[in-house]
Amino acid sequence: MNFSLLFESADVLLKISSFFEKFESEKEIDDPVYKILKARIYSLQHRPELIEKEFKNLNLEDIPEDFLDYYYFIVAHVHFNKKNFNLALKVIEMGLEITESRKRKHLNVLMDYKLKNFKGIISCTNMNYKKALCAFEEALESAKRAEISEVGVRGIMENIAKTHMIIGDFDKALGFFDNILENIKGGFYHRILRKVAVCYLNMGDIEKAGDFMQKAFRALILKKLLNIITYFFILHIRIYVWLKRMLKEQRKPLRMLSK
Repeated sequence: MNFSLLFESADVLLKISSFFEKFESEKEIDDPVYKILKARIYSLQHRPELIEKEFKNLNLEDIPEDFLDYYYFIVAHVHFNKKNFNLALKVIEMGLEITESRKRKHLNVLMDYKLKNFKGIISCTNMNYKKALCAFEEALESAKRAEISEVGVRGIMENIAKTHMIIGDFDKALGFFDNILENIKGGFYHRILRKVAVCYLNMGDIEKAGDFMQKAFRALILKKLLNIITYFFILHIRIYVWLKRMLKEQRKPLRMLSK
């Protein structure tokens, strides 16, 4: 498994976090790449104090160049969560300088996309919408090169559309929302449909706004119904397994329930 894939595999990292703790209790490890991976786990666990502890004595000169942008990405998240947006943005720019210098080698295009998308989010938070749009559009291009999932592409396109909504450019926002609805399967359609309705409402088209609000409502109801059906399906399986186990043990249901 390459480092980029492991860095993005949140479920895997969270599952092996206990192994890291046990392994380190037996032997102290100063490897910078190991520390970056541990810091990534702490970021997924929302434990910024442990990230700072992990990076406290880490010398940047000891980090291999191929791993520096991962370091900057994690540090930027720490500053962002502390609402130090300008400092987070500065750290991201440092990370992007690393990815820019490596483009000729075609290395780590995934981090290039993640840093640019994060740069757009921070720029939006700072109400610098022109800069945000530029960052999101660059992130979208990097995401296509990295061949990320459709869900990830949809997320960037939604960020672009929402930014256009904020600045009142509803026609462009609708263009991106329409693209999401037509070409990308899955996701929270009711959320996109609701935002399309808001665009039409702001444009003064009450009829279309009403139509899309109804579509959003129906999509939300369908999503909830699917969740309920899934719940009852799982419950049915559990009951079936329970009854099968009882029959195997030759116990009566009433005796089991009375305990």
